[in-house]
Amino acid sequence: MAKKDFYDVNHANLRLSGTIVRLGGLPIYISEVYDDWSVRAKYLLSYKDLRIPNLLNSEQLDISPVPLGFCQMEESASYLMRIPRRRTKQGLSEDSINSHDAPRNSIMESKAYSQSLGNTIINKYPPLKAALKMLGKGFNSVGIARNWALYHQGTRILLLYKYHGQVGELANGVFSLTEEYRYLQESLDEELPNG
Repeated sequence: MAKKDFYDVNHANLRLSGTIVRLGGLPIYISEVYDDWSVRAKYLLSYKDLRIPNLLNSEQLDISPVPLGFCQMEESASYLMRIPRRRTKQGLSEDSINSHDAPRNSIMESKAYSQSLGNTIINKYPPLKAALKMLGKGFNSVGIARNWALYHQGTRILLLYKYHGQVGELANGVFSLTEEYRYLQESLDEELPNG
């Protein structure tokens, strides 16, 4: 194998172009691997174009699956999941990501969603107070942790878990789970310790 377990540049291009991997813990979108083994990429958090020499030999390159969860898509939080279908791609690609309410190509290639997806991957969410302000400004839902989001319904603030939908609510600054979802209390306490 030539570099990072790739047989040659064509193999690296086949596996990595059009995918999201991490460099130094930060998510990057790889556009192309060149003949000299340099890579054209963009940092998701800044959407800055990069040409990175010799990336495939870097100890900083992490091609393991990126973590997903709630991602802010304009005024709504959408739960992103990996589809267990890699085909030829190593990183996260538009064929391996799914959401119930966001088209795949808009998630992967849109500058508008780039920072949101990057924040999801690095597990960066607004604090509860900021999330409540966002709901007050007209947002439908706001991700507050990888697996948790708040949803505004009339005068109530509902608590959402992954793709299950409503599992509880937030009232007077306290989260409460419905009887059916009490088994999620440990997960809620771990991800939202101050909730």
